[in-house]
Amino acid sequence: MSKSRLPLLLFIGGIVALFILPEFMKNDPLLVSLSRRVQSPSSEHWLGTDGLGRDVLSRLAYGGRNTVGASLLILILSLSIGIPAGVVAGVMGKGIDRLFMRVSDSFLAFPDYLIAIVLTGLLGPGIVNLMIAIVLVKWVAYARLVRSSLMAEKEKDYIYSARLSGVPTFRLVLQHLLPAAFREIVVVATLDLGKIILMIAALSYIGLGLQPPAPEWGAMLNEGRTYFHSSPLVMVIPGVAIMLFVLLSNLIGDQLRDSLDSRPRGEVK
Repeated sequence: MSKSRLPLLLFIGGIVALFILPEFMKNDPLLVSLSRRVQSPSSEHWLGTDGLGRDVLSRLAYGGRNTVGASLLILILSLSIGIPAGVVAGVMGKGIDRLFMRVSDSFLAFPDYLIAIVLTGLLGPGIVNLMIAIVLVKWVAYARLVRSSLMAEKEKDYIYSARLSGVPTFRLVLQHLLPAAFREIVVVATLDLGKIILMIAALSYIGLGLQPPAPEWGAMLNEGRTYFHSSPLVMVIPGVAIMLFVLLSNLIGDQLRDSLDSRPRGEVK
């Protein structure tokens, strides 16, 4: 097995496991039992129990499904909004482009976390509102990326030749302009997945994400901090899970960037 493929295989395997393993968990992640609170790992509870006696392994599996699943959905929605917006801004007239730039500049004037916190505060705590807030933050980067790539690509001679030959704009975008932005979109999206996981975990940590008693990695960090000195695994385990997924996402993004940059500029696969 090539070492360059190992992070990708681990990441895909981790995602598949998060969506399959919860179905095989024998312990209910929501079952409270104060008689077995903050227990050490055992044959019944492989990673121990938390402050309310709930099984940490079950909560880790279900929480990972919620955290990573929400991150993937946010990424897909951000791309679905950002790519068309970038195409419209890059291809249409100057008036639409100026309007888009003013809107995107207003989003980029503040840190992503600050905007997400404000929007979630206005919409109210909850995973759906948190996802809406992050999508409203993240789509701008993809739109600007696509716009800048299209603006540079449409000035090339072969695009002028295609226009003179009567190639429709829609076909021109799909066959030539969007493929030119493919490399950047793939790399940025892969790297951004780790950032989205961190953002969901961070906002859930302060109570703006998935609400108790539903498990989520960031919320599990917050719940475990009270018992960090007496039972550090309760807090360390979800923290390690977040770290591993973010690390793998960054490694895959770096490898994709290096791989795509090594290809001839006109080649898109």
